[in-house]
Amino acid sequence: MVAQSLKCTETESEVFTRRVSARIKEKQRADKELLFRRRVLSDQKDSGGGGRGKSVKHCCKRARADKTANGENENVELEKTHKGFEVAAEPMNRSLEATEAVAACTFEKSDHAKVKETLRLFNKYYLHFVQEEEKRCGKAEAERKASKASKSKKRAAAEDTKSKAKRPDLKAVSKMMETNEILYSEKRIGDIPGIKVGHQFYARAEMVAVGFHSHWLNGIDYMGQNYKKGEYMNRTFPLAVAIVLSGMYEDDLDNAEDVVYTGQGGHDLTGNKRQIQDQKMERGNLALKNCVEQCVPVRVVRGHESKSSYTGRVYTYDGLYKVVQYWAEKGISGFTVYKYRLRRLEGQPILTTNQVHFSFGRVPQSVSEIRGLVCEDITGGQESLPIPATNLVDDPPVAPIGKLNYQFWHLYYGYLSYVILSYVRVWEFLLACDMS
Repeated sequence: MVAQSLKCTETESEVFTRRVSARIKEKQRADKELLFRRRVLSDQKDSGGGGRGKSVKHCCKRARADKTANGENENVELEKTHKGFEVAAEPMNRSLEATEAVAACTFEKSDHAKVKETLRLFNKYYLHFVQEEEKRCGKAEAERKASKASKSKKRAAAEDTKSKAKRPDLKAVSKMMETNEILYSEKRIGDIPGIKVGHQFYARAEMVAVGFHSHWLNGIDYMGQNYKKGEYMNRTFPLAVAIVLSGMYEDDLDNAEDVVYTGQGGHDLTGNKRQIQDQKMERGNLALKNCVEQCVPVRVVRGHESKSSYTGRVYTYDGLYKVVQYWAEKGISGFTVYKYRLRRLEGQPILTTNQVHFSFGRVPQSVSEIRGLVCEDITGGQESLPIPATNLVDDPPVAPIGKLNYQFWHLYYGYLSYVILSYVRVWEFLLACDMS
């Protein structure tokens, strides 16, 4: 019974030694020897102790011989096992590499995460250049005070005229362009991955950083002739991809789902923002015209004032709009402007932003300056002040019906007054007759 259990133990341990380390194998050898000695002592005790010394010596020799034989067999088995591991290592490594590749694909950053990471990088550069600008301005102020103390007025005036504008946002974007860190450097038609309807930007430069709108000043972003390749081979360029409604053009008309957008060029950029010359059918204006002819939608962004933004404005992405019509007309200031009617595509989230109006608007100087005027005076001259009527919804605008029927209503009102007055007089006559 003991011999059979020992044999089973040895067989199991031999199978197990192929899977364990050298330290554990050494421990198993010691356990085997100890178990063998206990078995010998147990046999001698059962036989009454006769020939104990001789039996012990014989058993020890036998144990050493078994140990040597077992060691040689184990070395051979270890070599075979080592070779087996080397043979099996290659497919195992391949499977590990495949697993790592699958894991890399599984845990790849989402488009939204890429956008957030890019904006964080932009903010990092922005804060860095803000500090640089503060140092530069502090140094310039110290030099100006020093020049005042030395009474060199001419030098101070020259330095003031050459002072640079504080634009850390533009410096941050320039840095990202130099290091090739713009998220989507190639322009594309339609939505941008990771930017959903309602996404807010706190600066025009942020839109440049992620590749949503590639210019920090122009309202129209478009693809030039260099994009006429690959999937765009059959397109006519330039093609507009995005516009910004920020209230910089007096002829813009924003009705939320329906927009009348004024083309670019010809307005006073540094002054009152009004139109000072005729617009031309080129660049962004031509790009929007091509969008009408090729049914290409554009991304629309609305800009509003915001105290929570470090630039004082916030820009909200309001979805894709289709450019359905374009025409040229005389604007409010009397110059020719190109206008484009855009309609929002269906199936998009509901708009949550307010309409955009001209930021530098003023009270019209005459009735003719009123936008969408359909009637100069709905009272027909019966009031001391004219009451004009406008229609900014219908296309073409529809005049109020009341204006056409005013004279009829005036005559009817006079006739009704006459009838009532006559009725009162007749009633008074009848009462007087009864009393008499």
